[in-house]
Amino acid sequence: MVCPAVAASPAMAVVFVGSEGVAAGSVTKYDLRAHHLRIFPDVYAPRDARLTMFDRTVAAWLWSGRRGVVAGLSASALHGAKWIDDDVPIELVLPNARAPRGVSTHNDDLRPGESQTLRGLPVTTPARTAFDVGRRLPGSRAVEALDALSNATGLTVPAVTAIADQHPGARNTGGSSSEWLPGCVPPRSCTACDGHGSAETAVRAQI
Repeated sequence: MVCPAVAASPAMAVVFVGSEGVAAGSVTKYDLRAHHLRIFPDVYAPRDARLTMFDRTVAAWLWSGRRGVVAGLSASALHGAKWIDDDVPIELVLPNARAPRGVSTHNDDLRPGESQTLRGLPVTTPARTAFDVGRRLPGSRAVEALDALSNATGLTVPAVTAIADQHPGARNTGGSSSEWLPGCVPPRSCTACDGHGSAETAVRAQI
């Protein structure tokens, strides 16, 4: 079940829903074909636009019918994490297994409080983002991604394990909510952070 935060209209994005533009009279079907690029089904941008990762994220959300919740590395980027490639697939929590190229969907269970609104988009919280990144990326990549997310948000290990405890049967958690993260030990056994440090500190103590 997806329980997203309520999102407003994303600001500063250059992408739009083609059919909505045609219906509003702001663009014609000819204009769409001649002067715009189709980013995803029914989602367009001006042909000369230089799309940012934020633009592609908005485009993916529009493709979802405004129902998806931005997750994973895409959410991490919105939270301000660095070192994320601009061309990574946009991740959405959305029950749709037929995503277009450039979009990766996950039919995950989002509980109330696990999403928020950033720049007009529904996005998983830092703790939920860490939970998803940690269980989906291979060890070294997870460590790097969680370092960056921790630096940007001040993420703490207890906050993440609290999320993990709410999803004991989630995929790629190894069957234990306390071992969801390949590069980090749970707070109760992390002497470096004593249960109160950042996820970055805990990760670095383990490698």
